[in-house]
Amino acid sequence: MSLKATSVRLDEETLQRVGQMAEAMDRHRAWLMAEAIKQYAAREDWFIREVEKGIESADKGKLIDHSDIKAKWDAKRAVQMDLFSSLIMQKPRRSFAILLDVWVA
Repeated sequence: MSLKATSVRLDEETLQRVGQMAEAMDRHRAWLMAEAIKQYAAREDWFIREVEKGIESADKGKLIDHSDIKAKWDAKRAVQMDLFSSLIMQKPRRSFAILLDVWVA
């Protein structure tokens, strides 16, 4: 895929932050900005597709009651909070690794 040049206007603070991040990553500023734009575009494309799917489902009458969704998320949060509370008593390094497993799962 061929690359096309473009320009982006940024305020001084943002440009400085981007420069610092690029330096820390041992990358060029242009690479970092291109990567950020690619990730943003991919995330927004995904979001738009998911909203369209949701609208399509709603139009077909495939709806889930708010109380059912809330109960599901409350239960999930309770499990995570219980696990988190039990991890506080363990060593921090082990706790962090276990928390990552929970949040990724």
